[in-house]
Amino acid sequence: ISKGEVLGTLSFGTRTRPCFSEDDLDLMKAVADQVAIAMERKRAEEEIEATNSRLRDEIQQHQRTMEVLQRTQYAVDNAGIGIYWIGHDSRILYVNNRGTQWLGYSREELTGMSVSDINPGHPPDIWIAHWKELTRKGTLLFETQLQRRDGSLFTVEISANYLRFVDMEYNCAFVRDITERKQAEERIRNALRENEVLMNEIHHRVKNNMQVISGML
Repeated sequence: ISKGEVLGTLSFGTRTRPCFSEDDLDLMKAVADQVAIAMERKRAEEEIEATNSRLRDEIQQHQRTMEVLQRTQYAVDNAGIGIYWIGHDSRILYVNNRGTQWLGYSREELTGMSVSDINPGHPPDIWIAHWKELTRKGTLLFETQLQRRDGSLFTVEISANYLRFVDMEYNCAFVRDITERKQAEERIRNALRENEVLMNEIHHRVKNNMQVISGML
């Protein structure tokens, strides 16, 4: 018995005497106590080893999780598009390296600024309506203009995504600079207008020439 718990039984027997003496009983009790102590120690060692094994597994799992998080954070920090985490109050909570490069602010400067500080077309009253629409639809895709530190504007396409973690709400926005695309579209539109003017001019000249020829016949 150890700590009030029966660990097992230990039997003694003799063929030479009808019964055990008091000394024999004391000796057997001492042996039993030592065996119980040894068994208890062995069980405690096994429990400690099992606990240590679980801890090692948990530590390894934690390390693997941290490695995944570090790789994910590296990918987000160095992505080729701008990535912004924005709170429900329009405060910027995180911006990656590309986002800071575009705007000309440091990350420390941007975190804590509001959307209206970098998007003049999105004042606080519009943000309220935008947030309500985002929470209702879950995802929004739209074009707008962001303002750099020097005051210049550039056109972007934003994919806004509503996320909720525990009791916190976020807008995770993926931002693409589409300035070159817009410039290319404008060049195409200009080319189409020029072609239309040219075709009208050709049509007008052909029509005039046909009238001259008709008058000569």
